Amino acid sequence: MSKTNYTPLIDIHHHIIPDVYREGLAEIGITHSGGKSIDPWNVGMSLDFMDSLHIETAFMSISEPALREVYVQSPEKAKTLAKKTNEFMAGAKQQYPDRIGAFAVLPMPDVAASIEEVKYALDVLKLDGIGLLSNYEESFLGDSCFDELMDVLQQYKAVVYVHPSSPASSIKRPEFVPIDFITEFTFNTTRAATNLIYSATMERCPNVQFIFSHMGGTLPYLHSRVEFTFPRIEHVREAMLVSNKVKDRWTKVEKSISSYIKQMWFDTALNVDSDVLRLTDKIAKDHILFGSDAFFAPRPVVDKLLLGLTTNLSSEEFNKMANQNIKALFPDRRFTV
Repeated sequence: MSKTNYTPLIDIHHHIIPDVYREGLAEIGITHSGGKSIDPWNVGMSLDFMDSLHIETAFMSISEPALREVYVQSPEKAKTLAKKTNEFMAGAKQQYPDRIGAFAVLPMPDVAASIEEVKYALDVLKLDGIGLLSNYEESFLGDSCFDELMDVLQQYKAVVYVHPSSPASSIKRPEFVPIDFITEFTFNTTRAATNLIYSATMERCPNVQFIFSHMGGTLPYLHSRVEFTFPRIEHVREAMLVSNKVKDRWTKVEKSISSYIKQMWFDTALNVDSDVLRLTDKIAKDHILFGSDAFFAPRPVVDKLLLGLTTNLSSEEFNKMANQNIKALFPDRRFTV
């Protein structure tokens, strides 16, 4: 596709695999992510990719498994690897300030160490936001074990890019759908987004801007169910077999569920269906962002994504998604488009 066929793009979903990170994973035997190999990468590859697709700016991030598996084996190594990876991203951003943004990786699920890395990444390195996974094994964003981190992100008014993660290793996958990125990623994204609402995290942290990959998983399809089934009525809530802690959190969800969904942001990675695009725009107006899913989605898949977007969206819809909606997320950043 010729780059003159569409307006310039800003890519919010652009994975990088710097040597320091890839080698750190390889040292503990991690060579695949979500069923795909973790391959060598360098900044030049990103710039060439961006130039070929008319991407003016790309926000770098680390994909699944982030540093989860490193933490399991060595919390100290996870802390060191987070710092080195974020310093790499800061260097790339400094070298190409108009072309590169970055979301910091954290040594999660170590909350105390992650809070320290948030401060370093945002105060010292001046990265654009924080990258988190939907879940860390059995713990999902919104769970109370992450409350302290969320409160710090609220203080920073942070932009938080949420990428899906695999289910806990103890959960059996369907026999013929063993690759997590096909369906499991979408389900865990939905679980995390819903949990952030039901836990009253979004009520407590209204200034945190959450971006959900892959059009929010199944949330656009399930949004009315998530709203309708929320146990807002007291006698319904009391009849449910859940802990008092859960019931108490539910009472703190003050607004409609749809109002929280409207605050969320969603990227287009691996989504080209016009009905899904317009449904997502309906539940979160002007909150759709372009996401390529480089360097995990193969180039033919990205080309198909762009063909679908240019075919299924009007010029106005495409331009908003491509480079206009994102400006509300980063009002202080100067974009070239």
